[in-house]
Amino acid sequence: MIDKSGHPALLQFANAVLEVNFLPEECRWIGSVTEDMQIMGVVVYSRWTKHNCEMSVASVTPRFLTRSFLKVVFGYPFNELGLARVTAVVEADNHKALNMNRGLGFKDEGILRNWYGEGRDGVVMGMLKDECKWLK
Repeated sequence: MIDKSGHPALLQFANAVLEVNFLPEECRWIGSVTEDMQIMGVVVYSRWTKHNCEMSVASVTPRFLTRSFLKVVFGYPFNELGLARVTAVVEADNHKALNMNRGLGFKDEGILRNWYGEGRDGVVMGMLKDECKWLK
């Protein structure tokens, strides 16, 4: 099931998995949950500008990335909010996440040196609305 309710447990899950502290008043989130309400994955939208937001993904299984979930996840920033692009930053050594994002349609745009700490770079990835295959 897709949960767009803004339930705090979804954001708590994302914060725990990603080891960050997204504040509820500064972001929005959409979750994928099983019928018995087990959280499989959460996408958090943050760092808003007039044309862009950052997307962060927290999950315990890749099974949450269904076509219907991806249509909702990308429909929110592009169709509901009217943004021109979305951005993701992925740790350079996280090859699973990099490959997942590339498969979803994100393109590599640059490197943020030491973004995740000393010697741990971040790869900036972006997707423009007209590149998003999940809206079609």
